[in-house]
Amino acid sequence: MDSARYQHLFNEIMKKKHNMQVDFRTIELSLEHVRNGEPLSYEDLEMMAKEQFWPFKKYWMWPAREQISGQLEKTRNLFIDPAWKESADVRIIRELSAIFRNISLVSIVSRFVWPEYYAIYSRPPLKILRIERGFNDIEEYMNYLREMRLLRASFGVKRTADVDIIVWTISQKKEEHQEFIQLLAEALPENLMPGDLIRNLSNNPIRIAETYLKQGDYKTSGYWAARALELYLNEECRRVYGFIPRKEDPNKGEIEHIIDCLCEHPDYWGCGELMHQLRRLRNRAIHIARVYEEKDAIEFIEGFKKLRSNSR
Repeated sequence: MDSARYQHLFNEIMKKKHNMQVDFRTIELSLEHVRNGEPLSYEDLEMMAKEQFWPFKKYWMWPAREQISGQLEKTRNLFIDPAWKESADVRIIRELSAIFRNISLVSIVSRFVWPEYYAIYSRPPLKILRIERGFNDIEEYMNYLREMRLLRASFGVKRTADVDIIVWTISQKKEEHQEFIQLLAEALPENLMPGDLIRNLSNNPIRIAETYLKQGDYKTSGYWAARALELYLNEECRRVYGFIPRKEDPNKGEIEHIIDCLCEHPDYWGCGELMHQLRRLRNRAIHIARVYEEKDAIEFIEGFKKLRSNSR
């Protein structure tokens, strides 16, 4: 995929819709101090909203200064090295959500501070990628980010924010959909039908993980095995309890919480050690900076199949 062409198309669309040349880079550079550990200031938010750079104010607005200024100090050191493990991602999103009370605003802050890892949460990309709905905003945004990050290699870009631009641009130009669908079909193994892929990216993810394992792409195999585990655990929790019990411990991740709930049910007695080992493999697979090798990919897939066959 020619990512530069989509950047050009994006600029054309923004010029036509808003009569302006978008400049994300200037905003990104202005936030280097936040990446280095300083807290966000209200002036940083005003910088992100400047109409000379992009049409923020046509779609969103920040809370009033007096509503949040006192809370922004909580963002000190929040953004340092956010991608080394998922709990850092979740902590960023949770802390910002407590301040802004709006997942789109949370995503805008995250995207401009770390465009390498984050994207703006918006309906057009959600619709075209068919992102799985989460049971809360944090989970849904994490699902969104995982898909965006997974597509970086396929799109030939290094930054998650650049994937966001490509997908948003395609959502605005129907004539570009076919190339996008073909790319997704080629990027995924076993000649999955493009329409099926768009409708349900998570259809039979463990089979996709197995194929990437055979191709020697262990990290991507891990991403799909992680998707399989997450879907399975959520489905099983709803099957045995009828719902996902409320998480009371703020220090416990969502997947760890679900596993602990399942361990209390007779169907899963004796499966706790296996499930927590799969959780640890999942964490290694989905975090960019963590090592995930062939033996990990094999253990993850085999362990997941064992869990699926032995748990009921």
